[in-house]
This record gives sequence, structure tokens and C-alpha cells, in this order.
Amino acid sequence: MGSGIDLVFAGHAHGGQFRLPFIGGVVAPNQGLSPEYDAGLYTDDSTNMVVSRSIGNNIIPLRFNNRTEIVLVELNKVCNNIYN
Repeated sequence: MGSGIDLVFAGHAHGGQFRLPFIGGVVAPNQGLSPEYDAGLYTDDSTNMVVSRSIGNNIIPLRFNNRTEIVLVELNKVCNNIYN
């Protein structure tokens, strides 16, 4: 993250497929064990990234301690120009 992009929407992590309380995702598709970005909001400098657990599954249709989710985000215009 942190590449001059304000907002990123991401998914396909399935929340880590299997989650442990207080630890988070155990394994995620294309991220392997202990995925860094498994679900939620991450902020780095001026970049915000929203990672959805989604409603799908990986090859094995199984989730453990990991509810599906659909993320609803409301975007509002912020005006920094005193003439707008």
C-alpha cells in the first residue's frame, strides 16, 4: 500500500478461510499462511484499503469461524476548495 492511491477495494481473501479468535485468518487464497490482509480496513499513510471476506469460498467450500459478508461503503464528497 502507500502508492499515492486514496482508496482501494479488495477481496478474494475470504477472511482467511479459517479464522482463530484474536488471531485472524489462518490461510487465504494466494496469500498462504497468516495472510497480512485478510479482512477489514487497513490504513497506510494516505491509502485506505477495504478488504471484504466476501460470500464465496475457495476450492474447498468450507469456512471456520468466518462469517460471509457484503461490505456497504458510502462515499461522500469532501471539498477542499473555498469556492465550491
